[in-house]
Amino acid sequence: MSKSEYLKLADAITAEIADGTLKPGDRLPPQRNFAYERKIAVSTAGRVYTELLRRGLVVGEVGRGTFISGDAKRGAASESTSSSITRCFPNKRRSSQKASMGWRNLRHSMPH
Repeated sequence: MSKSEYLKLADAITAEIADGTLKPGDRLPPQRNFAYERKIAVSTAGRVYTELLRRGLVVGEVGRGTFISGDAKRGAASESTSSSITRCFPNKRRSSQKASMGWRNLRHSMPH
């Protein structure tokens, strides 16, 4: 599945939150079930859930599941604002990418 396809799935869930179909406190299915229902790979379902978490629309609780956040409706409405912030501060994205690189890779990416 291409990058834009998992983002389309995340956008569809965002729309369901915005229109009230999914409400704060609602539990999303386990990632494996989500993948099976949509005929996608489990890894793609993981990317969708990660994107929803990044947007602040869901919270995960180990052993309990993934739930729609209490601030989800506000977050769904302001998603376009966060993308405009990224355009204004492009270095912010680069620094967050470095934060997820790992110690050894980060050391090699630094100028000598």
